[in-house]
Amino acid sequence: MSADKSYVHALRFQKLNWLYDPIVRLTTRERTVKARITNALSGQTGRLLDLACGSGTLAILIKQDYPHLTVQGLDGDLDMLGRAERKAADADIDISFKQGLADALPYADSSFDVVVSSLFFHHLSRADKHSVFREIKRVLIPSGVLLLADWGRPQNILMRLMFFAVRLLDGIGNTRDNIQGKLPTLISEAGFTRVKEIGDIATPLGTISVIRAHA
Repeated sequence: MSADKSYVHALRFQKLNWLYDPIVRLTTRERTVKARITNALSGQTGRLLDLACGSGTLAILIKQDYPHLTVQGLDGDLDMLGRAERKAADADIDISFKQGLADALPYADSSFDVVVSSLFFHHLSRADKHSVFREIKRVLIPSGVLLLADWGRPQNILMRLMFFAVRLLDGIGNTRDNIQGKLPTLISEAGFTRVKEIGDIATPLGTISVIRAHA
């Protein structure tokens, strides 16, 4: 995940980026998942980072619901960032998008009050998950909030079987912590407190867990 490694695009190949939004809509109950995140932001103020923002859907929804927040989006894929910028412009939404990698965030300590992320961590090895959670804690203010949605422990055998398609695409090793429900533990190990799963959402490809934690 660091700069000297090959960057892995959301659908493995950048030329498939145009398919990302429709695939996410069809397979992840995107509206429900992102609503769970945005609803959990009620009462938040200050600066918010959408980490691995992709095409910008979540960042735009947050800014629409909470115009008082200063929203920034970060992603490693310039093509995706271009798509995000066009979507924000079409919606007349003021969001700053920036290229960067999650294990070396281009921000000073305590730069954000909130960090959100959706369907990113299952792309990472355990070592990279540890690195990224530590970086998130670094850029959050003390008591800042982390909100993330990602694949979690399947709710039943059928969902476990369906999730195998995701594991084949994104790596058996990378997704092992997700399917074993270990993301909350990894977040705690990075120094976060009050780590809590605030939602489990059944989708056609498995269970998505929404997790909240405090720096």
